Amino acid sequence: MTGCLLIAAICTALGQSDAASQGERDTCIVILKDDTELPVFWDDRKETRKDVYWVERDTPWEPKSVTIKGPDVKDVVSERPRTRQRRLRQGWTDAGYTEVNGRYYRTEEVGLANRAREMAGVKESAEAPPAPDDAPEIDSPPPVPVQTTPQAEPPGFVRQWWMHAALVLAALVLIGVVVKTMLTAG
Repeated sequence: MTGCLLIAAICTALGQSDAASQGERDTCIVILKDDTELPVFWDDRKETRKDVYWVERDTPWEPKSVTIKGPDVKDVVSERPRTRQRRLRQGWTDAGYTEVNGRYYRTEEVGLANRAREMAGVKESAEAPPAPDDAPEIDSPPPVPVQTTPQAEPPGFVRQWWMHAALVLAALVLIGVVVKTMLTAG
């Protein structure tokens, strides 16, 4: 019983942590005493020891967690969403990624994909796909034959519910054995 409750609590906690990590989180710029600026998720920090924090950096191209000592922090400034988007875009570019349709891919991979398109003779066109009126007509599939076999008879009451009744009966027998051993053991 305790094991079941523990498993349920763990599953619930894991489900909540996954949901929280997928959403947008507020980022802050932590300015250290040596004027180093670190973009981190400061609101999600975890205190490992007194005045020592474990924080996750907001650099998706290089996910990393860092440890920051409280006395080393000079200032913590919230980052605006537009500033964050600009910083992320520049960071992705500096890390060697290229944006294609709103997603970032390694620049080498984009080059290889373009080369593969050229070799295959696929031309990139800005034209929209053809309208349904201009689409070529295709032959319609043959009609589906009508079912000629008779419908199966639905199962009877006993055939449908005998497993449930056997399970309830086994549970009652088990409860009886447990109660009897508890009463006679004392």
